[in-house]
Amino acid sequence: SPAGFDLLITGAGTAQFDDTITNLGDLIVSATGTTTFNGDVTISGMLDLDSNSGIIINTAQLQAASATFRDAVTVAGTPTPLTATIEATSGALIFQQAITSTNASTDDLTLNGDSVQLLGPVSNLQSLQVTGVNGITLGATSVTTADQILFNNAVTLTVGTNLSAADIEFGSTLSGAFGVT
Repeated sequence: SPAGFDLLITGAGTAQFDDTITNLGDLIVSATGTTTFNGDVTISGMLDLDSNSGIIINTAQLQAASATFRDAVTVAGTPTPLTATIEATSGALIFQQAITSTNASTDDLTLNGDSVQLLGPVSNLQSLQVTGVNGITLGATSVTTADQILFNNAVTLTVGTNLSAADIEFGSTLSGAFGVT
């Protein structure tokens, strides 16, 4: 791997990372319980998370070349509120299920990637900012924040989507055979 080694964690139970993770190539977690990040992650390879009971983000930054979140993601800021950034530096950033927060619409989430796919509903955040240099795929039936939703690049809808926020902004085109309400 480009930096350090690859780490594969698989099995029953939970995976909890309480400190900063660096100097890894790939980080792949497949667990029946939750996967929790309490420290920042900066790796040079792929981040692939498959945790049947969900993924908990309690840190300011997760960064990898590409990242796939196969189960529901919960932003759980301690201290409250949390400002978190999840970034795929050279590849796709994919969320296959819901993104939510445990902190009653006080957490801010920024998503950056070569392309970004939001395939599940987003709720209970204060703000959501999405940058997908080569496009954003919106397959979520709803995206709800208390304050702002900002899509910085072209958005393609794959389902009808309900957007709800005090301020909703599109920095580029909106396309697809579906509507936005």
